[in-house]
Amino acid sequence: MNQICSPSTIGEEQTPTVSNLLCSFLPFSAYLVPLPKPETTYQKPISSHRPKELDDPLPYLKLFTSLDFTSQISLVSVEQSSKMYQKHTISITDPQKLLAASVVATIDSTTSDVIGLSVHLPSWAERDLGNFTRPKAQENDLSATCWAIGSYWELAKKRAEFWHKCESTFARFNPDRIIEDSENFEQRPSQKPTQILCRKDLRRHLGQDSLTLQDKYVLLKINWRITFDWTGEAESEIGISPALPALCELFNSISQQ
Repeated sequence: MNQICSPSTIGEEQTPTVSNLLCSFLPFSAYLVPLPKPETTYQKPISSHRPKELDDPLPYLKLFTSLDFTSQISLVSVEQSSKMYQKHTISITDPQKLLAASVVATIDSTTSDVIGLSVHLPSWAERDLGNFTRPKAQENDLSATCWAIGSYWELAKKRAEFWHKCESTFARFNPDRIIEDSENFEQRPSQKPTQILCRKDLRRHLGQDSLTLQDKYVLLKINWRITFDWTGEAESEIGISPALPALCELFNSISQQ
């Protein structure tokens, strides 16, 4: 039996929709772009703030100083106390044995507090280094005291080398020589400073904070003092003071006439 379609049905099948007409002219059909999947990144654990354990940490610590540190530990008792404390005697020396200092610290092992501190320095370092380390020792500031000794040695060694170079380069301005021989001395060639400073010359200039250069007419004094900041870092204070002693004597003689 043939199916009879209504006129409305026939019209809907024969008339295409606008979307179908548009798609027939396009070279591709529309499609949905899939959303990107979130990437799962592997996060490394946060590194520990604690120091790395080493079999022998001494070679790594020597990268920051040229000094040698040796320590001896003993047990001592303090007056008016029944506790036993640790006494650390730290010897500090340089490779040439020119700096021989020691720091004696009394430590409460239960609290790791420094309850007593004393410093022993060579005589040539007392003027600069002793004025800073003595008050710090009374405050039991072990870190600032040890850091001051290390930083002072590096700067004091550079200062001593500088004094030796000045004396070698400007030997004719040495005030210890006889002034009458200045004409003959000026004809001699000036000595060239040696690159390697021997232990004797370095020891002679350690602790020296001034140098005077003088001839018949002019006197020049160079001052180089070593001070410290609150952390114990050594700092330089350099000044120059010129004078004209020969001309001053001439002016005085003229004024007296």
